[in-house]
Amino acid sequence: MIYVSFLSIITSSFALILGISIMQGLHATTIKSVKGIVPDITIQAPRNFSLDIDRCIKRIKDASVQNIISITPYSTIAAVTIEKDEPIPLTIIGINQKDIGTLYPDFVQKSVPGTTDYRKDTCIISSELEDMLKNSSTVSITIPSIHRKQYSFNTFDLTKHSVYTHPSDTGYAHTIFVSPETLTTLDEAAENTRQSLAIRLSKNSDLERTSNHLKKLFPQLEVATWADQYPDLTHACSLELYGLMFLLFLFVLAASMNLCALTSLLIHTKARELSILAFNGMTPCTIRNIFYVMSSMVTMGAYSIGLVCALGSGWLINHFKLISLPASVYYTPYLPAEPSMGLVFYSCILFIAIAALTTTITLARHNFVPTRFE
Repeated sequence: MIYVSFLSIITSSFALILGISIMQGLHATTIKSVKGIVPDITIQAPRNFSLDIDRCIKRIKDASVQNIISITPYSTIAAVTIEKDEPIPLTIIGINQKDIGTLYPDFVQKSVPGTTDYRKDTCIISSELEDMLKNSSTVSITIPSIHRKQYSFNTFDLTKHSVYTHPSDTGYAHTIFVSPETLTTLDEAAENTRQSLAIRLSKNSDLERTSNHLKKLFPQLEVATWADQYPDLTHACSLELYGLMFLLFLFVLAASMNLCALTSLLIHTKARELSILAFNGMTPCTIRNIFYVMSSMVTMGAYSIGLVCALGSGWLINHFKLISLPASVYYTPYLPAEPSMGLVFYSCILFIAIAALTTTITLARHNFVPTRFE
């Protein structure tokens, strides 16, 4: 019975630490990747309204909003590219070259032979999109605009422009960057253009507090945090974490029941010896302490083995990238594991509490009464 309890605690501690480490790593990596392509806070004017960029920036600076490290203006247009049989949805972003690294910290620029700098006739596309389009002799982007409740189309041919590429595994797969001058030449799409301000905050700043401050400062504008722009992703991450924690709690509960059964079984099998000890003067408190020490040693020994196995497995998963993920869904090409000291500490406290609680519950049902043996 002791081996079953020992193995159950090893299994539950291993699953608890490794499972939560993976979920923490996946959550942190996903958020980091999303925040690399989406600003902490975005300010936009309602559709069909213009945004006074200079005035907004001045009001933010005059209001002394804390924790802001950069404010970057940019514009976007929704578009599609017609390739083969299916259109590919795209977002065209108009931004100055010097601001790209500020707006998108994870951006990596790789020049293609024949290009020199980011001119007004230059566009930037993802390497994944480049692979999709490389077999085509004509690359065209169709931008829909509304005129008298009918759709008309303005085609912007990219084959005449220089090209840069950037990694597709961080969420840029369907994004094209152009200069603000290029974006303003797309007059037919003016009604679909959205002007925005991208705000980056310092590390460990209070996102909600800053967002509420800006909402009070600009009540007529749309102020959204990165979480507001990706609600499904944030809800999915929370649901996965809480669901996994519930399942792991069942593992821990099963281990505690095994430990409780082990303690009860030892009391029944050693009843004669315990009575002799009590008859010879050992107090019930001392006898209970023996079982506390025994259950603690079993629990912490098994927990230590499970901890070492979990940390080792997490290192292997990270170092060798053993488990691949679809980058377009999780914003990371492999499954990460990030164990933390807080996780190790609180899990250790949890198993110590389990050992103490199960032993207390078991011993409460037994009275160690001295028995006289003739």
